Amino acid sequence: MISCLVIIDVQNGFLTNETNYVPDRIKELLSRKKFDHIVATKYMNHEGSPCYKQLNWTSLVTKESQSLDKYVESISERVFEKDTYSCFTDEFKEYLKKENITDLHFVGIDTDCCVLGSLFDAFDAGYNYKVYLDCCASCGGKKQHDSAVTVMERVFGKQYLL
Repeated sequence: MISCLVIIDVQNGFLTNETNYVPDRIKELLSRKKFDHIVATKYMNHEGSPCYKQLNWTSLVTKESQSLDKYVESISERVFEKDTYSCFTDEFKEYLKKENITDLHFVGIDTDCCVLGSLFDAFDAGYNYKVYLDCCASCGGKKQHDSAVTVMERVFGKQYLL
């Protein structure tokens, strides 16, 4: 079994008072757990993205806001850009296949959007998965994070949420 830690969207534009502890929690996780691969995703909002077009969400369009947290950038062997909630882009799926990755471990921002969307796709694609909830957060605050956890428990099983 080959494992991959997938760090979802720990970017300057998503690091707020509600989420700014996530990079330190990831660092702490890596001090006690080893993964075969570590990758990151970067959400790239633009005029053609679903959030921009359908939700009229115009944040995270500048290079500075889209930049990864420096620690996350330094530990990631690859960065996958995306403009949707899920990390399962064609490039990401090719990478998983090429590296024979079977186990996906998720951390990041936003629990209720991109982490949840990626988990749905990992489940549907048949990957083994875990979510480290103490390394996840939502810009919408604890209530949004907790709501996502409730959905995850029901849909994916409490035993996969650490």
